[in-house]
Amino acid sequence: MSAFGQRLHAFRKRLWDHPVHWRVLALRLSIGAAALAFVIVLGWFWGQHIPAVEAFIAGLGIWGPVIFITLFVVTMPLFIPNAPFAMAAGALFGLFWGTVYIVIAGLVAELLIFSGGHRLLRSHVEQTLKKHPKLLALRGALTEQPVRFMVLLRLSPIPFTPICYMLSTTRVSYRDYIIGYCGYIPGNFVTVYFGFVAKHVAKLAGGADALSSPKFILAVVTLIATAILVTYISHAAKKALDATQKL
Repeated sequence: MSAFGQRLHAFRKRLWDHPVHWRVLALRLSIGAAALAFVIVLGWFWGQHIPAVEAFIAGLGIWGPVIFITLFVVTMPLFIPNAPFAMAAGALFGLFWGTVYIVIAGLVAELLIFSGGHRLLRSHVEQTLKKHPKLLALRGALTEQPVRFMVLLRLSPIPFTPICYMLSTTRVSYRDYIIGYCGYIPGNFVTVYFGFVAKHVAKLAGGADALSSPKFILAVVTLIATAILVTYISHAAKKALDATQKL
Protein backbone atom coordinates (compact mmCIF):
# COMPACT_ATOMS: atom_id res chain seq x y z
CA MET A 1 0.00 0.00 0.00
CA SER A 2 1.33 3.46 -0.90
CA ALA A 3 2.06 6.12 1.73
CA PHE A 4 -1.04 8.03 0.63
CA GLY A 5 -3.14 4.88 0.89
CA GLN A 6 -1.85 4.22 4.39
CA ARG A 7 -2.68 7.76 5.50
CA LEU A 8 -6.15 7.48 3.97
CA HIS A 9 -6.73 4.13 5.69
CA ALA A 10 -5.58 5.54 9.05
CA PHE A 11 -7.88 8.54 8.64
CA ARG A 12 -10.87 6.33 7.80
CA LYS A 13 -10.13 4.11 10.80
CA ARG A 14 -10.01 7.08 13.17
CA LEU A 15 -13.25 8.38 11.67
CA TRP A 16 -15.18 5.13 11.98
CA ASP A 17 -13.74 4.25 15.40
CA HIS A 18 -14.97 7.50 16.95
CA PRO A 19 -18.24 6.44 18.65
CA VAL A 20 -19.33 9.85 19.91
CA HIS A 21 -19.00 11.45 16.50
CA TRP A 22 -21.01 8.81 14.70
CA ARG A 23 -23.69 8.68 17.39
CA VAL A 24 -24.18 12.43 16.97
CA LEU A 25 -24.20 12.10 13.19
CA ALA A 26 -26.68 9.21 13.27
CA LEU A 27 -28.95 11.20 15.59
CA ARG A 28 -28.83 14.28 13.35
CA LEU A 29 -29.51 12.29 10.20
CA SER A 30 -32.39 10.48 11.91
CA ILE A 31 -33.91 13.76 13.03
CA GLY A 32 -33.44 15.16 9.52
CA ALA A 33 -35.10 12.12 7.94
CA ALA A 34 -38.03 12.33 10.35
CA ALA A 35 -38.38 16.05 9.65
CA LEU A 36 -38.39 15.47 5.87
CA ALA A 37 -41.03 12.76 6.29
CA PHE A 38 -43.14 15.23 8.26
CA VAL A 39 -42.62 17.83 5.52
CA ILE A 40 -43.79 15.32 2.88
CA VAL A 41 -47.00 14.70 4.81
CA LEU A 42 -47.61 18.43 5.15
CA GLY A 43 -46.81 18.87 1.47
CA TRP A 44 -49.57 16.46 0.45
CA PHE A 45 -52.10 18.76 2.10
CA TRP A 46 -50.62 22.26 1.71
CA GLY A 47 -47.73 22.02 -0.76
CA GLN A 48 -49.79 23.52 -3.57
CA HIS A 49 -50.13 26.75 -1.54
CA ILE A 50 -46.37 27.33 -1.21
CA PRO A 51 -46.04 29.25 -4.54
CA ALA A 52 -48.61 31.74 -3.24
CA VAL A 53 -46.57 32.20 -0.06
CA GLU A 54 -43.41 32.69 -2.15
CA ALA A 55 -45.18 35.29 -4.26
CA PHE A 56 -46.33 37.09 -1.09
CA ILE A 57 -42.77 37.17 0.32
CA ALA A 58 -41.40 38.39 -3.01
CA GLY A 59 -44.09 41.09 -3.07
CA LEU A 60 -42.82 42.49 0.23
CA GLY A 61 -39.58 43.49 -1.45
CA ILE A 62 -36.88 44.64 0.96
CA TRP A 63 -39.36 44.52 3.86
CA GLY A 64 -39.39 40.71 3.82
CA PRO A 65 -35.70 40.41 4.82
CA VAL A 66 -35.99 43.40 7.17
CA ILE A 67 -38.90 41.82 9.08
CA PHE A 68 -37.13 38.46 9.17
CA ILE A 69 -33.86 39.92 10.49
CA THR A 70 -35.73 42.03 13.06
CA LEU A 71 -37.60 39.01 14.43
CA PHE A 72 -34.34 37.08 14.69
CA VAL A 73 -32.55 39.91 16.49
CA VAL A 74 -35.42 40.48 18.93
CA THR A 75 -35.80 36.80 19.90
CA MET A 76 -32.16 35.69 20.14
CA PRO A 77 -31.41 37.36 23.52
CA LEU A 78 -34.38 35.40 24.92
CA PHE A 79 -32.66 32.05 24.19
CA ILE A 80 -35.00 31.20 21.31
CA PRO A 81 -33.23 28.53 19.16
CA ASN A 82 -31.89 29.90 15.90
CA ALA A 83 -32.31 26.68 13.87
CA PRO A 84 -36.01 27.33 13.01
CA PHE A 85 -35.05 30.78 11.71
CA ALA A 86 -32.26 29.34 9.57
CA MET A 87 -34.62 26.74 8.08
CA ALA A 88 -37.24 29.43 7.46
CA ALA A 89 -34.59 31.55 5.73
CA GLY A 90 -33.82 28.71 3.32
CA ALA A 91 -37.50 28.09 2.65
CA LEU A 92 -38.48 31.74 2.22
CA PHE A 93 -35.45 33.31 0.53
CA GLY A 94 -33.56 30.45 -1.11
CA LEU A 95 -30.14 29.00 -0.42
CA PHE A 96 -27.92 32.00 -1.20
CA TRP A 97 -29.99 34.88 0.15
CA GLY A 98 -31.27 32.77 3.03
CA THR A 99 -27.68 32.20 4.13
CA VAL A 100 -26.83 35.88 3.68
CA TYR A 101 -29.81 37.04 5.76
CA ILE A 102 -29.28 34.54 8.57
CA VAL A 103 -25.59 35.47 8.80
CA ILE A 104 -26.43 39.19 8.93
CA ALA A 105 -29.19 38.61 11.49
CA GLY A 106 -26.93 36.46 13.66
CA LEU A 107 -24.12 39.00 13.60
CA VAL A 108 -26.42 41.89 14.53
CA ALA A 109 -27.97 39.81 17.35
CA GLU A 110 -24.53 38.80 18.64
CA LEU A 111 -23.24 42.35 18.64
CA LEU A 112 -26.30 43.57 20.56
CA ILE A 113 -25.90 40.81 23.16
CA PHE A 114 -22.15 41.45 23.36
CA SER A 115 -22.66 45.20 23.84
CA GLY A 116 -25.48 44.70 26.33
CA GLY A 117 -23.44 42.24 28.36
CA HIS A 118 -20.49 44.62 28.34
CA ARG A 119 -22.36 47.75 29.36
CA LEU A 120 -25.76 46.98 30.92
CA LEU A 121 -26.05 43.37 32.06
CA ARG A 122 -22.52 42.47 33.15
CA SER A 123 -23.28 41.83 36.83
CA HIS A 124 -26.37 39.78 35.98
CA VAL A 125 -24.47 37.72 33.39
CA GLU A 126 -21.63 37.14 35.87
CA GLN A 127 -24.08 35.83 38.48
CA THR A 128 -25.70 33.54 35.92
CA LEU A 129 -22.33 32.19 34.77
CA LYS A 130 -21.52 31.12 38.34
CA LYS A 131 -24.40 28.64 38.04
CA HIS A 132 -22.93 27.11 34.86
CA PRO A 133 -19.43 25.73 35.53
CA LYS A 134 -18.91 24.62 31.92
CA LEU A 135 -19.35 28.15 30.61
CA LEU A 136 -17.03 29.47 33.32
CA ALA A 137 -14.46 26.88 32.33
CA LEU A 138 -14.73 27.94 28.70
CA ARG A 139 -14.26 31.57 29.63
CA GLY A 140 -11.25 30.66 31.72
CA ALA A 141 -9.76 28.85 28.73
CA LEU A 142 -9.82 31.98 26.58
CA THR A 143 -6.21 31.98 25.45
CA GLU A 144 -3.86 34.45 23.81
CA GLN A 145 -5.45 33.42 20.50
CA PRO A 146 -8.99 34.72 21.03
CA VAL A 147 -9.99 34.55 17.36
CA ARG A 148 -9.05 30.87 17.08
CA PHE A 149 -10.83 30.14 20.38
CA MET A 150 -14.03 31.92 19.31
CA VAL A 151 -14.08 30.23 15.92
CA LEU A 152 -13.81 26.85 17.70
CA LEU A 153 -16.60 27.88 20.06
CA ARG A 154 -18.90 28.66 17.17
CA LEU A 155 -17.99 25.54 15.23
CA SER A 156 -18.72 23.39 18.28
CA PRO A 157 -22.27 22.21 19.13
CA ILE A 158 -22.67 24.72 21.97
CA PRO A 159 -25.89 26.81 21.76
CA PHE A 160 -25.69 30.26 20.17
CA THR A 161 -26.97 32.62 22.87
CA PRO A 162 -25.07 31.33 25.94
CA ILE A 163 -21.79 31.77 24.05
CA CYS A 164 -22.71 35.39 23.27
CA TYR A 165 -23.48 36.19 26.90
CA MET A 166 -20.35 34.41 28.14
CA LEU A 167 -18.08 36.28 25.72
CA SER A 168 -19.70 39.59 26.66
CA THR A 169 -17.96 39.35 30.07
CA THR A 170 -14.49 39.06 28.51
CA ARG A 171 -12.11 41.69 27.16
CA VAL A 172 -12.36 40.42 23.60
CA SER A 173 -12.28 43.26 21.07
CA TYR A 174 -15.15 43.90 18.68
CA ARG A 175 -12.83 43.18 15.76
CA ASP A 176 -11.84 39.73 17.07
CA TYR A 177 -15.45 39.03 18.06
CA ILE A 178 -16.71 39.73 14.53
CA ILE A 179 -13.97 37.62 12.92
CA GLY A 180 -14.69 34.79 15.33
CA TYR A 181 -18.35 34.90 14.30
CA CYS A 182 -17.37 33.36 10.95
CA GLY A 183 -17.29 29.99 12.71
CA TYR A 184 -21.11 29.99 12.65
CA ILE A 185 -21.37 30.16 8.86
CA PRO A 186 -20.89 26.40 8.06
CA GLY A 187 -23.58 25.29 10.52
CA ASN A 188 -25.96 28.03 9.41
CA PHE A 189 -25.45 27.08 5.78
CA VAL A 190 -26.43 23.45 6.46
CA THR A 191 -29.57 24.48 8.35
CA VAL A 192 -30.56 26.96 5.63
CA TYR A 193 -29.91 24.23 3.06
CA PHE A 194 -32.25 21.92 4.97
CA GLY A 195 -35.01 24.51 4.87
CA PHE A 196 -34.42 25.04 1.15
CA VAL A 197 -34.66 21.28 0.42
CA ALA A 198 -37.66 20.88 2.75
CA LYS A 199 -39.56 23.54 0.80
CA HIS A 200 -38.99 21.68 -2.47
CA VAL A 201 -39.96 18.38 -0.83
CA ALA A 202 -43.25 19.91 0.30
CA LYS A 203 -43.90 21.43 -3.13
CA LEU A 204 -43.13 18.13 -4.88
CA ALA A 205 -45.48 16.30 -2.52
CA GLY A 206 -48.18 18.83 -3.33
CA GLY A 207 -47.50 18.71 -7.08
CA ALA A 208 -46.40 22.34 -7.19
CA ASP A 209 -42.68 22.01 -8.01
CA ALA A 210 -41.13 21.60 -11.44
CA LEU A 211 -37.68 20.65 -10.06
CA SER A 212 -36.41 17.62 -12.00
CA SER A 213 -35.72 14.36 -10.17
CA PRO A 214 -31.93 14.40 -10.85
CA LYS A 215 -31.60 17.95 -9.50
CA PHE A 216 -33.69 17.08 -6.46
CA ILE A 217 -31.65 13.93 -5.75
CA LEU A 218 -28.43 15.95 -6.16
CA ALA A 219 -29.71 18.55 -3.69
CA VAL A 220 -30.56 15.89 -1.07
CA VAL A 221 -27.24 14.06 -1.52
CA THR A 222 -25.33 17.35 -1.26
CA LEU A 223 -27.26 18.23 1.90
CA ILE A 224 -26.38 14.89 3.52
CA ALA A 225 -22.72 15.14 2.52
CA THR A 226 -22.49 18.72 3.83
CA ALA A 227 -24.18 17.73 7.11
CA ILE A 228 -21.64 14.91 7.58
CA LEU A 229 -18.74 17.28 6.91
CA VAL A 230 -20.03 19.97 9.27
CA THR A 231 -20.72 17.37 11.99
CA TYR A 232 -17.16 16.14 11.72
CA ILE A 233 -15.82 19.71 11.89
CA SER A 234 -18.06 20.42 14.90
CA HIS A 235 -16.77 17.36 16.72
CA ALA A 236 -13.15 18.24 15.91
CA ALA A 237 -13.76 21.77 17.25
CA LYS A 238 -15.19 20.37 20.49
CA LYS A 239 -12.12 18.15 20.93
CA ALA A 240 -9.86 21.16 20.37
CA LEU A 241 -11.79 23.17 22.97
CA ASP A 242 -11.55 20.31 25.48
CA ALA A 243 -7.81 20.19 24.91
CA THR A 244 -7.56 23.94 25.41
CA GLN A 245 -9.31 23.71 28.79
CA LYS A 246 -6.84 21.08 29.98
CA LEU A 247 -3.79 23.25 29.26
